[in-house]
Amino acid sequence: MVKHSLRFFLMITVVSCFMAVSARAGVFQIPDDNCGFAIIKVTPQTESVPFEFIQNLNGVETEITLFSNPEKEPEILFLDQGDFLTFTELPQEGWTLEEITCFEGAGVDITQTEDSVTFECVNPAGEFSLAFCLFANRISADKIPTLSEWGMISAAAGLGLIGVFFALRRRRAFNS
Repeated sequence: MVKHSLRFFLMITVVSCFMAVSARAGVFQIPDDNCGFAIIKVTPQTESVPFEFIQNLNGVETEITLFSNPEKEPEILFLDQGDFLTFTELPQEGWTLEEITCFEGAGVDITQTEDSVTFECVNPAGEFSLAFCLFANRISADKIPTLSEWGMISAAAGLGLIGVFFALRRRRAFNS
C-alpha cells in the first residue's frame, strides 16, 4: 500500500514538474476552464503488463489498453466543464485489482466503484484542474484446478501406479 502510494505521488510530482516547465517554455499549452485526467497502472513486476479498460467519454465507450509501470508520463485527457470520463478495468486472468487510489484537483469530482473510476469536470474556476488515479493490481492466488485439470492429475497418478506395479512384477520375475 505504501509502495503504491509513494509511486503514485512520485508520478504526480514528475508530471506536475513536466507540465510546469513545458508551460513556461510555451511547449505545453493548457486550455483555461478545462480539467485533465490521467490513469496510472501499477503491478509488483518491473516489466510492463497490458491491461484492458473500457473508457466512457460522455456516453461514448471505447476499449483501450494501458500498460503497467509506464516508462513515460501518462497520457492526459482534457475535458470541458460538465464533461465526464469513466475508466473501468476489465478482469484479466491471473490478476486481481487490489486498490484504486485517486488524487483529486480543485473543480474535479471523482466517484470510485470496485473496478472503475469516474472523473467529472465540475467547476475549474478559470484555471486548469488535474486529477490522477492509480490502479494497483496483484497476481492472483493459486487457483483451484478445474475438473479437466483434476482428470489429468488423476490420469498421471494412475499411470504412475501402473508403472510401479509392472516394475515390481518384473523385479519379482527377475529374482526368481
